[in-house]
Amino acid sequence: DREKFKKLLIDLRLSSKSNVGKALRIVVKGDREADLGAIQELMDMLKETKNTRFALVTDMESGDKKELEQK
Repeated sequence: DREKFKKLLIDLRLSSKSNVGKALRIVVKGDREADLGAIQELMDMLKETKNTRFALVTDMESGDKKELEQK
Protein backbone atom coordinates (compact mmCIF):
# COMPACT_ATOMS: atom_id res chain seq x y z
CA ASP A 1 0.00 0.00 0.00
CA ARG A 2 1.53 3.27 -1.18
CA GLU A 3 0.30 5.39 1.75
CA LYS A 4 1.59 2.93 4.36
CA PHE A 5 4.99 2.87 2.64
CA LYS A 6 5.12 6.67 2.56
CA LYS A 7 4.30 6.76 6.29
CA LEU A 8 7.10 4.26 6.91
CA LEU A 9 9.54 6.45 4.95
CA ILE A 10 8.53 9.48 7.02
CA ASP A 11 8.83 7.54 10.29
CA LEU A 12 12.28 6.23 9.32
CA ARG A 13 13.49 9.72 8.39
CA LEU A 14 12.28 11.22 11.67
CA SER A 15 13.60 8.32 13.72
CA SER A 16 17.03 8.55 12.12
CA LYS A 17 17.19 12.27 12.80
CA SER A 18 16.17 11.96 16.47
CA ASN A 19 17.91 8.66 17.38
CA VAL A 20 21.10 8.84 15.34
CA GLY A 21 21.35 12.58 14.84
CA LYS A 22 21.92 12.19 11.12
CA ALA A 23 19.78 12.23 8.02
CA LEU A 24 18.58 8.87 6.75
CA ARG A 25 20.54 7.66 3.73
CA ILE A 26 18.71 5.29 1.42
CA VAL A 27 20.34 3.07 -1.19
CA VAL A 28 18.21 1.76 -4.07
CA LYS A 29 19.81 -1.17 -5.86
CA GLY A 30 18.61 -2.02 -9.33
CA ASP A 31 19.74 -4.08 -12.26
CA ARG A 32 19.10 -4.48 -15.95
CA GLU A 33 15.65 -6.01 -15.36
CA ALA A 34 14.48 -3.26 -12.97
CA ASP A 35 11.16 -1.68 -13.90
CA LEU A 36 11.97 1.97 -14.59
CA GLY A 37 8.39 3.01 -13.81
CA ALA A 38 8.66 1.47 -10.34
CA ILE A 39 11.99 3.20 -9.74
CA GLN A 40 10.51 6.54 -10.81
CA GLU A 41 7.53 5.98 -8.50
CA LEU A 42 9.90 5.18 -5.62
CA MET A 43 11.93 8.33 -6.31
CA ASP A 44 8.70 10.36 -6.32
CA MET A 45 7.73 8.87 -2.94
CA LEU A 46 11.17 9.65 -1.54
CA LYS A 47 10.77 13.26 -2.66
CA GLU A 48 7.21 13.50 -1.27
CA THR A 49 8.39 12.21 2.12
CA LYS A 50 11.42 14.55 2.16
CA ASN A 51 13.92 11.68 1.97
CA THR A 52 16.32 13.51 -0.30
CA ARG A 53 19.50 11.61 0.57
CA PHE A 54 19.48 8.51 -1.58
CA ALA A 55 21.72 6.77 -4.06
CA LEU A 56 20.95 4.55 -7.02
CA VAL A 57 23.28 1.57 -7.35
CA THR A 58 23.50 -0.87 -10.24
CA ASP A 59 25.59 -3.93 -10.91
CA MET A 60 28.34 -3.52 -13.44
CA GLU A 61 29.01 -6.17 -16.04
CA SER A 62 32.46 -7.76 -15.96
CA GLY A 63 33.49 -5.90 -19.13
CA ASP A 64 32.57 -2.58 -17.51
CA LYS A 65 34.62 -3.47 -14.41
CA LYS A 66 37.68 -4.30 -16.50
CA GLU A 67 37.37 -1.00 -18.38
CA LEU A 68 37.25 0.95 -15.11
CA GLU A 69 40.23 -0.97 -13.69
CA GLN A 70 42.31 0.00 -16.74
CA LYS A 71 41.63 3.74 -16.28
